[in-house]
Amino acid sequence: MTGARVLYLMSLVASLAWAAPRRDCATCHRPQALEQPATGMGRALENVAACDILRANPKLAFRAAAYSYQIVREGDRSIYSVTDGKDTITVPIAWAFGGGTDLRLPVAG
Repeated sequence: MTGARVLYLMSLVASLAWAAPRRDCATCHRPQALEQPATGMGRALENVAACDILRANPKLAFRAAAYSYQIVREGDRSIYSVTDGKDTITVPIAWAFGGGTDLRLPVAG
């Protein structure tokens, strides 16, 4: 599977997850619905503009085999790029998974 296809699938999953109506649960489970946003699960998906980890680390980079990966902060945006030294894919990150304690997966939008 190509990198572009993986990024597309990840962004599709994120958009579907965000579309789930939260008020349905609160109708019958108000105490739980009020507490849920403060839990790890409630913070598992966050908009990149609000992601503390990306704000605190304006440049993240690593290399694996022939590929170099980088996330660079530009204001309220974070940009993800992958290169093999010849070709580069660069996309803005829309969402970040991680529960507020560690960034697990950036999702392109």
